Amino acid sequence: MFSAITRRLRSRAHTSGKTAIKPRLEGLEQRALLTLSAVDLLGAAAAPPVAFQGMSYFPMSDGISGEELWKSDGTAQGTTRVADINPGLASSAPRNLTVVGNTLYFTATDLTAGNELWKTDGTTAGTVRVKDLYPGVIGSYPRNLTASGNILYYVAFNSGAGYELDRSDGTAAGTYMVKDVAPGTTSSSPTNLTAVGSKVFFAATTVANGTELWATDGISAGTTMLGDIAAGTAGSYPRSITALGSTAIFTASDPAHGFELWKSDGTTSGTVLLKDIAPGATSSLPSNLTATSNAVYFAASDGVHNSQLWKTDGAATGTAMVSVINPTGSAAITSPAAVGSTLYFAASDGVHGSELWKSNGTAAGTTMVADINPGSATSNITQIASTGTGITFSAYTPTAGFEAWKSDGSATGTRMVSDAIAGSVGSTPTYLTVIGPSIFFISTSDPLHRNRIWWGS
Repeated sequence: MFSAITRRLRSRAHTSGKTAIKPRLEGLEQRALLTLSAVDLLGAAAAPPVAFQGMSYFPMSDGISGEELWKSDGTAQGTTRVADINPGLASSAPRNLTVVGNTLYFTATDLTAGNELWKTDGTTAGTVRVKDLYPGVIGSYPRNLTASGNILYYVAFNSGAGYELDRSDGTAAGTYMVKDVAPGTTSSSPTNLTAVGSKVFFAATTVANGTELWATDGISAGTTMLGDIAAGTAGSYPRSITALGSTAIFTASDPAHGFELWKSDGTTSGTVLLKDIAPGATSSLPSNLTATSNAVYFAASDGVHNSQLWKTDGAATGTAMVSVINPTGSAAITSPAAVGSTLYFAASDGVHGSELWKSNGTAAGTTMVADINPGSATSNITQIASTGTGITFSAYTPTAGFEAWKSDGSATGTRMVSDAIAGSVGSTPTYLTVIGPSIFFISTSDPLHRNRIWWGS
C-alpha cells in the first residue's frame, strides 16, 4: 500500500503557491519493526502540536511563508499550511493552540493588529482574528488560553487595566475583560488558569493581598478572591491547580505550614488546608499534581521520606503516601499521566534507574511496569501520554537510542513502536502527541532528513 502511495506522490506535478511542500512518504516495508509513516518537512515545528478534527495542528516555517499555522493527517497530501496570516516571509508565530469545541484558538501576529487572539475551523477562509482587543499594531498579547465549556478564558493586556482575565465565545462582541482584578493600570497578571466544574480558578496578584487564589463564573460579580491564605501582602502563591470533580486541589504557602496541599470548592469558607504533610513550617513541596478518575496523585516529602508518591481523594483522611518507591532517596517522579483510575509515571527505586511505573492507589498496586534499559541504567522516559487504553512515551535504550514506545500496563505489552531511525541514533521524538488512535511526533535527529513527521500506532 505504502509503495503505491509513494509512486503516486512521485508522479504528482509540483503545485505552485505557498501551500505547496515537497514531502516524501517513506516506504514502510523497508524496516521490519516500522508501523509509522514519515513525511519530510521543509522546516521545524516551533511549538507543541494539538489534536483537532483528527489531525495535528502546529506552527512551522517552510522557508517561503514564514512561521505560520500548519496541519497534517500524517500523509504528504494532507500536510498543508492552514493560512498565511502574516503574508510573505514575515511570521505570524502561532502559539497557545487551544481547542474549544469545534474551534481551535491560538495567538498570532500580523502587521495590522499586532499579537492578538485568532481562531480557525481548519480552513483558510475560517482562519480569522477574533478581535483587535488592544487597538493598533502593538496587540494585547493573549496567554494562558484555557477552555471551560464553550468559552475560552485567557489573560491579555487591556487598555487602562493592564494584564487581566478575559473571555471569548469566538465573536468580537463576546470577547472582553471579565474583571479588572487589580483596578487601574496595575496588572493582576493571572496565572494557572484551570477549569474546575463550572468555574475557572486562577492565581492573581493585588497590592493588598499579594498573589492569592481566585475563581470566576465568567462575570465580574462572580470573580472573587477565595481567601487571603497568607494574610497581608505576602501572598500564598497558589500553584498546580488541578480539578478533582468540582474541587480544586492546589499547592500554596503560609507562614505556619510552608508549601502544602490545599483545596477549594469555589467559596471562601471552602478554601482550606487539605493536609500538613510535613508538619509545621517545613514544606512538603507537593509537585506533579495529576488527576485520575478518582484521585489526585502527587509527589511530596513528609519529613521522614524523601519525595515519594502520594494521593488524595479530596479529604484529609484520604490524603496519604501511596508507596515508598525509593527507600534510600527520592523517587524522582516525572511525566505523570492518567488512564482511567491508573497513574503512569517515570520513577527511580534506587536500583533500576528511572523507568516506567504505574499505580492504582495502593502500595501493592504501585509497581515498575518494565525495566526498559535493564539494570541500574535509566531509560530517560518523557512525554507520557494517554492513548485511552494505555500510554505512549519516549524512552532510551543503548541499541535504539530515543524512540517512541507504548504500553498497555504490562511488561509484555510494553514495546518500542518502531526503531524509526535504525540503530543507536534514535529518532528523539519531539512533541509526542496522541491524535485519535494514532501517535504523532516530529524528529530532528535523522541525519538524512532535517525535520520529519512520524505518524502511526
